[in-house]
Amino acid sequence: MKILIKFNNNFIQFYDYNDFKIDELSRTNILDLNEIVLSDSFIDENYDFIFNYIKNKIIKDNINKVYLDKANINKTVFKLIYNITHLNYIYINEKKKIDIEIFKYILDNKNIKVIDCYDINEITFERLNLSRKVKILTRKKYCSDTYIYRLNNINTYSDIYYKKEITIDKLLQKKDLNTLEEFIKINKYIKTIYLKYFNKDNINYILNIIKKYNKKHIRIEIIENDSNIKSILNNMSLIKKKNKKIIKKNNINLKIKYEDKYIRNNIFKELNLNLIKIVLLSIVLITLLIYTLLYFINKNKTEETKKTTEEINNIIDSIEVSEPITPNEPEIKEEPVEVNSDIKTKKPKQKSAYFKNYTKAIKELKKINKDTVGWLTINNSTINYPIVQAKNNDKYLEYSFDGTKNPNGWIFMDYRNNPKDLDKNTVIYGHSGNYYVMFGSLYKVLNKNWYTNKNNQIITFNTENKNIKWQIFSIYTIPVTNDYMVTKFTSDESYTNFLNKMKGRSKYNFNVSVTKDDKILTLSTCYKNSKNRLVIHAKMIK
Repeated sequence: MKILIKFNNNFIQFYDYNDFKIDELSRTNILDLNEIVLSDSFIDENYDFIFNYIKNKIIKDNINKVYLDKANINKTVFKLIYNITHLNYIYINEKKKIDIEIFKYILDNKNIKVIDCYDINEITFERLNLSRKVKILTRKKYCSDTYIYRLNNINTYSDIYYKKEITIDKLLQKKDLNTLEEFIKINKYIKTIYLKYFNKDNINYILNIIKKYNKKHIRIEIIENDSNIKSILNNMSLIKKKNKKIIKKNNINLKIKYEDKYIRNNIFKELNLNLIKIVLLSIVLITLLIYTLLYFINKNKTEETKKTTEEINNIIDSIEVSEPITPNEPEIKEEPVEVNSDIKTKKPKQKSAYFKNYTKAIKELKKINKDTVGWLTINNSTINYPIVQAKNNDKYLEYSFDGTKNPNGWIFMDYRNNPKDLDKNTVIYGHSGNYYVMFGSLYKVLNKNWYTNKNNQIITFNTENKNIKWQIFSIYTIPVTNDYMVTKFTSDESYTNFLNKMKGRSKYNFNVSVTKDDKILTLSTCYKNSKNRLVIHAKMIK
């Protein structure tokens, strides 16, 4: 068999030489620049030479397409072009289906990206397109002469298969619906369906076809006009509700596209709605940003507070508990704790200077902060801190023991109290917003397991002058008030009334007697929010 090879623009063309009756091509095995006539036997005998010549010519002329006049041209042709990576497009001129031999060749040739042929078996079409990602262009008229195909210029099987968008501009009849189903069944690339005519039954039918053939990520765009806007607005929510599962599962975007006239008439309404959405979204984002920022700031400040507490404890631990008593420092004997007979207190296990040498301990702490007035410890909590006192009740809401600004603040005594002799009511405050520091763990006292434990009912508050234990007689929460913060009283009667009132608020009856001769300690902190307070009252017992 003789083959005519032509180089023409961006094509290399192959013909059956027997179909040509041209004198110039009467001779065989003659080469020129643009036309070659070769026998298949000559090609086989001189394959490397012919292959390299064709390859160099293709590269030089920047050719990427192959033209086959007939699909059944000698298989030697396919052997020649098999390894030429530049060739990725095959055009087969013959008006018949691609046979199985051609199909096998194309399937094996990894360079081929596009096949332009007259016709191809549908199964072959699918396999080449899906497994090899080869695009198949067919020329044989496939489609029936129907409204949808005419409107969207769809004529061949490949037109149906690759169409990315279609338009529908009238009410669909039964024949049209069948055509639409055929289209959706075959098509693999549809992205948008434009509906210029609104009909809810048509939309429901389209959605059901989409579900039937499991098509996903399709946008159904309803084009609004003056004649259908009312119907669209009245029915859209019903359509979406009815097809909710299909729309969600198949990720269908059902949207109205408004005409310019409608947009102009409703521009301010839309702008206002969008503006509200933007403002709300901005508020949410800013709020999240602020909360995130505050979280990290608070976390950092909490670590600073813990570090300050650790430094304080190191100072306390450095003071020898059993330091000898000097002549100028008289021994202070501990007296028995006067409590109800059924309450037993435990000696703290830790060795702290506060139990033997508190005067020296406070003296050391005052080198760090001259406002130090005592030390507070509450069992089964994280509260074990030195207490400070300023000239007002604002400073230690924002400042730490070491004088640095810190939202956790510090635990402090009311500025009106006498830290040496102690008043009838000594009030101590602290923040509760952070569970890890200050009065953050004080909420535990509201648990029944905590306040019914006898050991927890004794608070230790030492001053520069003496070690003191205090017995809890009242625990409660209350809306913000300052009636429990009174530090001095005009008469024994007013003080007795005050004690009875505080005791009466308690959520638990501690069976502790409190009289006009007692001094009490009051602890106050926020509870849940700034509008409520958690309060503890305890009387001096040592």
